Order: sequence, then C-alpha cells, then structure tokens
Amino acid sequence: MAMSNTAPHNAAGHGWRLAAHRPAWGAPRPGLDLPGTGPMPTTDYLVNNHQPKGIVMEYRINHRMPVVLMLFMFLWMGSGSALAAETQTPPWGTGPFKVLLEVNSQRPEIWQRTIGMINQISHIVGLNKAKVEVIAWGPGLKMLLKSSPVAMNIETQSMQGVEFAACHQTMMALHIPASDLATGVTVVPGAIAEIVKRDHEGWTQIKM
Repeated sequence: MAMSNTAPHNAAGHGWRLAAHRPAWGAPRPGLDLPGTGPMPTTDYLVNNHQPKGIVMEYRINHRMPVVLMLFMFLWMGSGSALAAETQTPPWGTGPFKVLLEVNSQRPEIWQRTIGMINQISHIVGLNKAKVEVIAWGPGLKMLLKSSPVAMNIETQSMQGVEFAACHQTMMALHIPASDLATGVTVVPGAIAEIVKRDHEGWTQIKM
C-alpha cells in the first residue's frame, strides 16, 4: 500500500509535508519540508509516519541544538566570570599595609578621630591586610589612660590586632604609672625612636 507523505491538515488548513528538511537556523535542504505555518510536528509524529530513522534523528538533533548551545553558553559565561573573580587583583592589593598614627594632642576630638581612622582602615582595607599602630606621647598620652573616653575602643581594637604604644619618656615626665594605662596598651622606650624605627621599616606615618 502506498504511504502518504502528507501530514493531516490543521483547522487553518495548514499542514507539514515530509519531503525536504529545513534546519533550525539554516537554508532548506533535502529531508523534511517544515514550512513556517501550522504546528511544529513532534518526533513521535515522524516515527508514526514511518520516516527514516536517520531523518528523525537529525530532526531531533537540529531542534534540540539551540537549547544545548544556549546552556553551554551560560555555563561558559559563568565559568569565565568565576575565573575572572579569582584572578582579579583586590582593589587594595594583597598587603600588608603598615600605618603609624601619631597622637600628640590632649584634645578628645583628636582621639575620637584616631579611633575613627582605625575603623575606616578596618572597613575598607581590612585589619587582616593592614598593620596599625598608634603611638601617643606628650599631651596625647592621656588618650591611652583608663580614664580616657576612648579606653573601651582601645581595648576592643587592641583585641583586633591594633597596637597602642605609650611613650615611656612621657610617662616618666608626667609621673604616670603603667597601671593607669588602658587595657591593651604597651609601652615603648621613646616615641621619637619608635617613629624613626617604623619609618625605616616602611610604615606610613600619619600625624593626627
């Protein structure tokens, strides 16, 4: 019995003739004729109409290829972004950055500004990348006392790795015992010697 090469027409009178194949995004070529009208035939329809297995398989591949390519493209873009994120240099480099904050003022607003500067470095650069030391001498030594309004800040920041150094020469001149210093404060022989040493080691000095 002769086999029909024409699919049943839909309600609009359109149908799919199985004579020449049109790839999903290319020019027509022999195989299946899939005009741009009517519903797209399924592979089950092609099999039920006894089309050659090679044509049915090619039809499946060509019509699934855009989805496969799209998934591959998304995966490729994602892996590229992840690689770029891994190889991109951090905005502040790798560090460590070394900052010496010099305090020689008895004004509490200067002390507060110093604490704020440390918080800024911690937030933007990170204390894991930056070494911060506060050297207080002269009238500024009072910043490091237990009675200082920033004593609690000093204790907290010293636990985070910030160094607070008191000048021993100033302590002797002002008759300040070490027991009066806030928790977390260390004593260095002299402020000037400490500043010179840090400068030689490449620290950035900022006078508050």
